[in-house]
Amino acid sequence: TQGGPAGQRDIIALGALLAGAFASSRHVAEILGERDFRSILQQGVQESIYTSLVGEQWLLVVVFDKQTHVGLVKVLARKAAEELERTLERVQSGGKQAKEQVINVQFRSSVDNTIDRLFQD
Repeated sequence: TQGGPAGQRDIIALGALLAGAFASSRHVAEILGERDFRSILQQGVQESIYTSLVGEQWLLVVVFDKQTHVGLVKVLARKAAEELERTLERVQSGGKQAKEQVINVQFRSSVDNTIDRLFQD
């Protein structure tokens, strides 16, 4: 979902760069003896980005401003990632009809609810 200042950016380029950064972090984890890193927090002066691994092949990216509490972003992103992982695994293992049903109903509802929780006052 695009919104606010981040919605005006090149989302494709941002996604590619974040995927590259996440891939690099996995190599850093190996050097440190970790299996992998499950998330990355990049903090800027005005905006920050929290990227977390969903399953083993997807990334959840949250762009948030300086007024948003990092802890809240982490908690809600973790919950969203768990739900997304279950949904995406179900989509992968199901047929075309199952994919359409899950994406159209559960996925959209889950994403909308998570976004609402992240940005409520």
